[in-house]
Amino acid sequence: TLPHSRSASIEQPHAAMSPSSPARTAGCRRRRVQVVVLGDFGRSPRMQYHALSLASQADMMVDVVAYEGSTPRGEVLHHPRISLRLITPPPLWLQRLLPRPLAMVTRVLMQICQLAFMMMVRLPAPGFILLQTPPCVPSFAVCRLVAWARGAKFIIDWHNLAYTLMALKHGARSPLVRVAKTYEKWASRGAHGHMCVTGAMRDWLAREWHVKDVTVVHDRPPAFFVPTGLNAAHDLFVRLTPELDRSPAAVPGDCGFLSRVAHGGGSGGGGDG
Repeated sequence: TLPHSRSASIEQPHAAMSPSSPARTAGCRRRRVQVVVLGDFGRSPRMQYHALSLASQADMMVDVVAYEGSTPRGEVLHHPRISLRLITPPPLWLQRLLPRPLAMVTRVLMQICQLAFMMMVRLPAPGFILLQTPPCVPSFAVCRLVAWARGAKFIIDWHNLAYTLMALKHGARSPLVRVAKTYEKWASRGAHGHMCVTGAMRDWLAREWHVKDVTVVHDRPPAFFVPTGLNAAHDLFVRLTPELDRSPAAVPGDCGFLSRVAHGGGSGGGGDG
């Protein structure tokens, strides 16, 4: 974490610079980032860690644009430089009352309006926009538009390929999947930078879609992940053993090791299966 004195000096207007001067406005914009998650931010630990790193290590103001949902980590909620700008997910009745094609179009139009209004009107101009994908519809296009209109750099963090997830539900030969693939490939080229989770995805993006200079940012356990102590592991096995023994998916005898550990036995002796 950077010293408080440094962050304080950034927030205070310079004596020789008007608060509304173009130079100061540009400087404030460079120190602000919009982290966009068209989903439940509380269930995206990677994006929460991005927000924390940008706020604590890069000393930036972070506006998180995401759906209402799960509660993020306390470090995110209480960080003075992180603001949650939550939007309401499209109503569930769309899927129940409207035909599927009409429901999908209505959902996308609502998302475009919600994202554009939040990012263009309600929030201060950012220097950077960091988007989690998937999903990429309609967030790719909206983020590209906002970045162009507000003079920001658009960065994509690739967690997966959206069209491949759609193919699991609709089939690889579905016209909808083909359109989604074309859109994802085209819209991603408007980004100023790219990140991804693995080297394999970086290589695929470069080979198949000619997306160059992708930075691999591996997921790493945060500081609160520590090795489990012996007593804690024993307590866990005690709690899990009855559930595993009752599980219809269990093969008879395959929980013998857990049972012995839970009751203080060793791993030696005759096996159960």
